[in-house]
Formats: sequence, structure tokens, C-alpha cells
Amino acid sequence: MFVASTSFLPSQFAMVCLTHAAAHVLAGEHRAACAACVLAVVLGWPFAGVAAIPYGLASLRAVGFARTLFAVSISLLLSSLASFAIDRHFYGRDTWSVANIVRYNVLADTGGNSQLYGVESPTFYLRNLANAFNVALLASLAAPFAAMSASTFRETPPARRAAYAKLLLAYSPFPLALAFFSALAHKEERFMYVAHAPLLVGAATAACCVGDVAGYAARRAFAFAFALARGGRGRGRGRGLLRFEALARDGATLAIVIFVAAAGVARVVAL
Repeated sequence: MFVASTSFLPSQFAMVCLTHAAAHVLAGEHRAACAACVLAVVLGWPFAGVAAIPYGLASLRAVGFARTLFAVSISLLLSSLASFAIDRHFYGRDTWSVANIVRYNVLADTGGNSQLYGVESPTFYLRNLANAFNVALLASLAAPFAAMSASTFRETPPARRAAYAKLLLAYSPFPLALAFFSALAHKEERFMYVAHAPLLVGAATAACCVGDVAGYAARRAFAFAFALARGGRGRGRGRGLLRFEALARDGATLAIVIFVAAAGVARVVAL
């Protein structure tokens, strides 16, 4: 993501906007997230709109159609006017680069064909992301399953389950973008820039969920051992149980973070 953030590309600007949108989603600010997504599409890269779909749907559910439409319309109007004015100044005629990009890559009447610049297999992005994010990619892909596993424990409080849902919402643009761009014949590394932040949200979610599962499992093991030691009497409640749970949860999460960081450092050193 460091390489992506320093690239002077439209998809890099879209990545920054989607990162802000993910932060707004986590904060419950859905209209601001929609505005950031509009900026990503109009001032950045039009195809970033694919990654923005989950945030738009979440806004419709959270604040309603009217408020979502208002937030999108205002940001669309202002950013489109700015984009059109800049294009007109530098091209010397009335044109809109956003529409030109879509026409060239999507519509056949322009004679454009992105496949002229090369095609790749459907596994291109998985291989590319594995090279860039190593274990974090695997953790991100496993995030939904890790959240479901953690939610099945009766010890999981409702607030924790709600936090899992919010994290998975912020993560959702990644699998959608991965599926969409993998289905296209022409592929470039920069196309997935817009999903880098959601990918890392998914990896962090998986790490937290694994930590929670380890904590809950440790709590049950501690309670069971305590009951055996007392001849089946008591369930091992108290500070000792909670400390043991916290130690197992934090230890598992920290181990994943250290492993991912070590893999990233090893790659940098190898290069």
C-alpha cells in the first residue's frame, strides 16, 4: 500500500478517497462516505464506483434514500463542475475525461479496446496481492468466516457482534472489486489500488476475531480445568478467568500481527 500511495495515478487518488470512505463507514457517517466515493469516481477513476457500491447500499439502509441522494447529488454536482472546467481549460474544448474513459473502455462505438494493452488470467490479482500483502491477503479473505466463527460463541456480547458487522461492511468493497476486476480480460496492478484499504480492514478483522475465539476458548478451558480441580464444583468464575481470557485473546492477535509484519520485512530485505 505504501507503493500505491506514492503513485501519481488516478487510481491512487481513488484509493485515498475510498480509504476516507471506509473510515466514515466505521464512524457511522454514511453520507460523508458517499461523498468520498463520488470524489473517487469523478476526480479519480470512474471504475472505483464498483468498490463504492456496498457503501452506497449501506447509506440507503442507514439514512434513507432522500438523504443519500442529497449527499451524492451535491458532491456529484460540485466535483463534476470542477472536473469539466479543468478539462475544458487544458483540452481547449468542451469535454469530460470521466465520460471519455468510460466510453473508451465500455462502449464499442469509440473503437477503444483495453485488451490491446495485454490480458491476464483470472488469478492475476490473487497472485499480485499475495506478493504485496503476503499473509494479510489470506487473513482478509478469511475475514467473513472468522467473524462468523467468533459470533457463534455464546460469550460474544451483542456489541461485539455489531462491531463485526460494521467491520465487514467496511471490508466489503475488497471482495467485490476483486471479483469484478478478475473477470475482466485486461488487468493491471493499479486497478486494485481502490480496494487496498478494505483489504487491510479485512485482515485486521480476521486478526481480532481469531483473538476473540482464542479468548473464548481459553475461558472455557480455564473454567473446565477449574471445575475438574474442584471435583466438578464451581465454574471458575472471577478475575483469574477474565485475565486468562484477555491474555489468550491479546496473545493470539499480537502473534498474527507480528507474523504479518515479519513477512513484510522479510520481503523488503529480500528485494
